[in-house]
Amino acid sequence: MTSFWKKISVATAESASSRIVPFKATNNNWMGIVMMKSRWPLYACAAAAVIVQAVPAQAAARNFDIAAGDASETLSHFADQAGLHLIAPSTGLRGQRTAAVRGDMSVEKALWALLRGTNLSGTLHRGTIIVRPTQLMPAKVVPTRMESSSRVAAPASTTMVEADGAAPAPDDDIIVTARKRDERSLDVPAAISAVGTREIQNYNLTSVQDIASHVPQLQVSTNTNSGQGIIVLRGVATGANALGADQAVAINVDNVQISNAVVLEMGQYDLGQVEVLKGPQALFFGKNSPGGVITLRSADPTDQLFTQLRMGYEFNAKGKYAEAIASGPLSDTVGVRVVGYVQNEKGAFHNDADPVLAGPIADRVGPNFTKYFGRATLTFKPNDSFDVRLKGSYYNRKGTVFGFGSQEFNCPDGISPIKPSEDCKLNTRFVLPDTGNLQVGSDPLFRDGVPFADVSATLLSAEMNLHTSYGTLTSVTGYFRSRQDALSGPGGAERVIVLSTNPYRFAHNSFDSASIRIYRTASQELRFASELDGPINFVVGGFVDGTRLDFQASALFATTYFPRQDDVLKGKSASAFSQFRVDLGPRVQITGGGRYTWEKKDVSGIVGGNRPVLFSPNSMTFKNFSPEITARFKPNRDVMVYASYKQGYKSGGYDFNTTRIVLVGTVQPIDQSFRDENVKGIEAGIKAALAGGNLRFDLVGYHYKYSDLQVTFQPPGGTTVMTTNAGAATVKGVEFEGSWTPRFVEGLTLGGSLAYNSAKYTDYTPPCWRTQTFALGCNIDQDNNGAFDSQDVSGQRLPRAPAWTASLRFGLERSISDLVGFRLNGRMNYSDDYLTEDKLNPFSRQRAYTTFDAGIALHSVNNSWEVALIGKNLTNKIVAVRAIEDLYPAGQVGMYANVSNPRTVLLQLTLRPSALLSR
Repeated sequence: MTSFWKKISVATAESASSRIVPFKATNNNWMGIVMMKSRWPLYACAAAAVIVQAVPAQAAARNFDIAAGDASETLSHFADQAGLHLIAPSTGLRGQRTAAVRGDMSVEKALWALLRGTNLSGTLHRGTIIVRPTQLMPAKVVPTRMESSSRVAAPASTTMVEADGAAPAPDDDIIVTARKRDERSLDVPAAISAVGTREIQNYNLTSVQDIASHVPQLQVSTNTNSGQGIIVLRGVATGANALGADQAVAINVDNVQISNAVVLEMGQYDLGQVEVLKGPQALFFGKNSPGGVITLRSADPTDQLFTQLRMGYEFNAKGKYAEAIASGPLSDTVGVRVVGYVQNEKGAFHNDADPVLAGPIADRVGPNFTKYFGRATLTFKPNDSFDVRLKGSYYNRKGTVFGFGSQEFNCPDGISPIKPSEDCKLNTRFVLPDTGNLQVGSDPLFRDGVPFADVSATLLSAEMNLHTSYGTLTSVTGYFRSRQDALSGPGGAERVIVLSTNPYRFAHNSFDSASIRIYRTASQELRFASELDGPINFVVGGFVDGTRLDFQASALFATTYFPRQDDVLKGKSASAFSQFRVDLGPRVQITGGGRYTWEKKDVSGIVGGNRPVLFSPNSMTFKNFSPEITARFKPNRDVMVYASYKQGYKSGGYDFNTTRIVLVGTVQPIDQSFRDENVKGIEAGIKAALAGGNLRFDLVGYHYKYSDLQVTFQPPGGTTVMTTNAGAATVKGVEFEGSWTPRFVEGLTLGGSLAYNSAKYTDYTPPCWRTQTFALGCNIDQDNNGAFDSQDVSGQRLPRAPAWTASLRFGLERSISDLVGFRLNGRMNYSDDYLTEDKLNPFSRQRAYTTFDAGIALHSVNNSWEVALIGKNLTNKIVAVRAIEDLYPAGQVGMYANVSNPRTVLLQLTLRPSALLSR
């Protein structure tokens, strides 16, 4: 079987003309949206606009002389005469004949004329022509790829199968932008796992938490009490409650880097591409990232009219949702795409709190919520040399508390001493008392005492590209704002007491926190990626951003009310980066570069409305240079071996902790700062596509050393967490991903992954876990007060870092008739055991587990409709994601855990009216 995506010809672009591209920037244009109090992003974009007017563009018209004939030959001639690269499906070209094209005309017009009357469509993307079928293949022609967990199915700027109704995109030559260039994944010397649109739709991966189950060694959970979320990659993470810390695994949505995990909730709809880059990433994604980067790229406007309506019902949580998409060209130069999404869910977790003991319970089943999401994308391409992409997204969620379903496990003797109704097993039953009827006038943050969580977020991005004969100049402007209002806590005891001297009624021995968090960031990046004919090319650029976090919180703990605190954390950073790429002949390439970063953070706060919090220090400045160098060897086009040395960095910050601020008071200065985190190490791997692309694999080994690793933990007797630095840790291991399309079974794809990861502390002395004795390792007097209060955990694994993970998957697609086909897919994921509590309490161990996903679908051959039944976590395995020590009586220890999602079974209907109109 021949390779589905085959690069047919490569040619260099011809010289550019001197035609000026008009561009007008006014004070009322889109760039004014992202200003906050500073106008530097506007000035940067305006400067880019001036450059656009001054740099020559490529010629708008070329002379073509192509006779009618077989598509594989005519497309090759077309690419030669256009002076562009060509990627086209060799199997999809069979039997296709194109018309003659002669005369002077633009590349776009010539391509349209060439493909007119065929079942092919073409897209121009940064010097590359991408041709694909416009509908699913005939009944007896089965696509060579069903899905891929290790690679993306099409370039980011083209819209893929399930997003626009085109044919299933294969994964032989995958185009990724990991180095801010369009490259085959096979050619990029880095550990990249990616999930394409095809796989996202097949498994109904409606959240980044779902996508994480398809990427080896990635854990993502938004089901935490803080609502902040937690992202773990190869065992490296930032704590869920570390509000003043950047994410160790950065998040990049539509080329905008955001350090707040809330964006995960809004970056998951109408996706065109997901890439996960593992290990330190210093160069190409805004701020430095010591653990890796998750890049989410939403789908762009299509070159033809596309409409889609998708609706579904989930049986266990009684959830229903609907999504509508409209996309297409408004003119020859303007494209638009609009998506709207609404979801309502009753929940699959059952709250067993006894109303006799705990009082009235508002939410018996959950998490119940309603979500709304909308995004509009506008593209403008007046010629081959200049293009603009504008995106605006809004997200809103109202419902039950974050972490609904969190529960106790590993209780002493299987019985909870504070929650008689708790069964102390990880399942869909738990106990969550309400806080009680509070006097709203005393503290409106608590509302009526019923736990809740409301989130709203806005994301705006603008990308401009100027393509010249020397390379591409890119400007990316971003703005993000989120607000979280929540009343949450670890649940507390099931019994309620009422204090006559206190207007508050609350659960005894509980800690309930009401908070408002408003996070804002604006960023600007300018970069130039050269496209020179010689052996040396480069990328240079700069990045600036400003952030502000406003945190307001009040708390109830046992019989104590903690008055409201208001904290503000401001940050700003500037960095410059460059990478040079040297080709030492056709097989060897050396790349080297680095990023220099300057960053400053300031903090201030008040308690009770008028008492200042004396942070010391209240301002910190960080400077860092992170270099990297990589050597790549390609013995042939389909095999690549590489080795690299990398460094990474994450700035320090401030720990927001309600209890500590209030207890310490405002008389003495308090130090709530933590230091920056650094990492350095090596990585080496091999990537190959063998047997005509039917057998593919990636194998990578890595060894990184972290210093001042930022960690969070629950202090002894505390109810919240604090952030500090561990001395050092080492993360090393081996990862394998592969896929195979056997020739002897049409439409079948097999795949899997296997990873070993050793993530261990080499220098860390946290506090002892609850009930830990001298004999069990609590043998260090950290405070020199005569009491043993700390333990040495050097040599122990990091929390949430299983040693072994593995997966197996299959996909099968066949035609039932000339009109109808079916799809069947399944996946198994295995994880070794790991600890879930940050002080490594052995009672927090999550045992090894296996989960299963599967799906079956019927669809029309022309892709106009599809009915699918999709199941996730079919064995209903509930696992602990993150745990803290519960507030048991002295001498007892129990764990309170945020848990994974339960089983879901979804019936989904998809209609694409545009596919019927195009027939």
